[in-house]
Amino acid sequence: MITTELQYDHVYIDYRAYQALIAAADLGHVRSREMDAFSYMFGDYLIQNQTRALQMFEELSSEGNPKGQLVSINVV
Repeated sequence: MITTELQYDHVYIDYRAYQALIAAADLGHVRSREMDAFSYMFGDYLIQNQTRALQMFEELSSEGNPKGQLVSINVV
């Protein structure tokens, strides 16, 4: 579980809700995985990690997910 990467500057309820979203993503829920990838890309709720975001979008894309095919990230 990736809870150690959560930013704690948000409201506690948001934190709890995002923990549930991460748990759903860990179980393979596609929409949750999409939201996690976007969170990594923009740094919303998770610490920004474009390398991880790119990896997640590539996984989604390889599964035929259109959101995974939308995103192009330039990783330095």
